[in-house]
Amino acid sequence: MKPVRWISTPREIDVFGTSHDGGYSHDAVVYALKDCGYRHIDTAKRYGCERYIAQAVKASGVPRQEVFLATKCWPTDYGATTTREAFSGSCQRLAVDYLDMYLLHWPEVSSGVKDKKKLLQETWRTLEVLLDEERVKAIGVSNFLERHLEIILEECSVTPHVNQCEFHPFNNPKMLRQFCADRNIQFEGYSPLAKGLALRDPGVVAIAEAHGRSPAQVLVRWSVQSNVPSIPKSTKLECVRANSQVYDFILTQEEMMTLNSMTQTLTCVDRNSMQMKIDNPLPDGYKLNAIPDAFIARPSPAATTAERGGQSHCYLLQELNGWLLCLGKYSQLFHALIIQELLKTPLDSLQVICCVILTKMPMPKTGHIFTS
Repeated sequence: MKPVRWISTPREIDVFGTSHDGGYSHDAVVYALKDCGYRHIDTAKRYGCERYIAQAVKASGVPRQEVFLATKCWPTDYGATTTREAFSGSCQRLAVDYLDMYLLHWPEVSSGVKDKKKLLQETWRTLEVLLDEERVKAIGVSNFLERHLEIILEECSVTPHVNQCEFHPFNNPKMLRQFCADRNIQFEGYSPLAKGLALRDPGVVAIAEAHGRSPAQVLVRWSVQSNVPSIPKSTKLECVRANSQVYDFILTQEEMMTLNSMTQTLTCVDRNSMQMKIDNPLPDGYKLNAIPDAFIARPSPAATTAERGGQSHCYLLQELNGWLLCLGKYSQLFHALIIQELLKTPLDSLQVICCVILTKMPMPKTGHIFTS
């Protein structure tokens, strides 16, 4: 099988992220593909937006063979049969008959699994089979540390092509990167802006001013010069374009050293909470907001219980999830716990709760989605 171009030469192609944090924008994905030259779209089943990406790719007019589609398998789908089913489900939602890359999303698995090592190895073997069948062109992992990679490497026939992890100057896992490099595993970085938290750092700002660039462009450029494919994500069109305009300036050796020596104190993804999220029954895409109204059929919030009588838990929770997001009063964890409890509520009771809440709160200006 031919090597994937961006894996060997990350400067040749821009990667566009679609994580559920910060919402999903149909217009941003179309703009990235059609007007900014992005060709690698990174997503995941867990993000809940695969079906919307399919519509965006179609709307962009960019031929399928020019788009590098990468998605991920959530830990609750690990296993020989369930991983194949999850893969097929992602292909169906993305409206494709093959994927360019498929990743294991996290090394953690459900708490009820007795032999976690065996499950990871079995799941990886399933990805190898999909690769042999040419249903996917590259396979890899995400958020794997050295000890997790060792489990895969112990039994694998195909070494992971990629390990996708958080990567920015304030979270630069040098030992993990070297571990991957020594085994010909491409290290790929998400959250290059540290979810915006790195943009105000005085050192980053000073370098940006010296080049007449934005702090975001400096951070993405740092990833490029570190030979790490970067996955910036934005729903703002001006930021989408700016994040791709990082190939006409070069950071000096001194500037690279400054960024490489930043204190490693900023982590955007909390590994300690991941087990709870994996064991949590929340549907995929539960954090998404800002889905264009055109993609959501929404009844009036004043609809009666009878009018909502035929609706499922998932649809009603979609409504309540949107209002919780609009309130903005809750932490992500508390928000998740609220929805988790509502999932246990009998449908008839949930219909009453939904009607009462939605008639007492103003209609949000943007749609929200809670996918099944």
